[in-house]
Amino acid sequence: MLHFLFCMTPMPPRPYPSIRGALPRVCVLLLICVGCGRDEPATPTAPLPTELTWARQLDDVRGGIRARIELQQTEVSAAEFRELAHDCATLEELLLDNVLLDETDLAIVLAHLPHLRQLKLGGPLTSADAISIAQVTTLQFLNVPHTNWTDDDLAHLAKLPHLKLLRLSSPRLTDAGLQALSTFPELRYLHLLQVPITDAALPAIAECEQLQSFYLDGGHCTDAGLSQLIERRPQLHFHWNDLHLDSDPQRHPHD
Repeated sequence: MLHFLFCMTPMPPRPYPSIRGALPRVCVLLLICVGCGRDEPATPTAPLPTELTWARQLDDVRGGIRARIELQQTEVSAAEFRELAHDCATLEELLLDNVLLDETDLAIVLAHLPHLRQLKLGGPLTSADAISIAQVTTLQFLNVPHTNWTDDDLAHLAKLPHLKLLRLSSPRLTDAGLQALSTFPELRYLHLLQVPITDAALPAIAECEQLQSFYLDGGHCTDAGLSQLIERRPQLHFHWNDLHLDSDPQRHPHD
């Protein structure tokens, strides 16, 4: 079964001197995103590897050893997060599953990360945070699984000219607000989690010209509405609650 870009089994952190070292890893992740792994044998879930500490990864970024910070098991405090505003301008990938943010922390930090391409923040995010993220014009991959964003907040993200992947959860988004997805110029991978979407929003998703993969967990769409989406976009890689529709031409069994 396919896991989305930021939900994959983690690889042990390793230093790399520049983005040249990061690109192969990102490319591999994207290749996995567009298939279901149907030919791969099922394997037991491996235990998470020991993480490098926050202080160690921060020092490595400041020393030019790495351009990525990733913590899945360790909680990052607001004070620690604010350290990114100092001497971390080369940071390109920031993935934090557990982070505590004060009201203005994200805006301050992101203003000091001019090369950020990939962002995952597992903590709850506000409307102010959406506005701050929308200023990061270098951003290509955004994973925000715990937001309370509104339609206006989603519209702000349409300003991101290079955004290719959006993984988003919010109970406050509406079908009207989701129309903004058709205005995202480079969106290729979309994953909506527990968004109250209905069939009324699906035509806008069908109009996302660059979209290659659409995952939908939860929501209020019908089989008929989703089948119409697949009929309009037969090459779209689509999963609904981790399964294919019966009418999907790319349908195959899942373990």
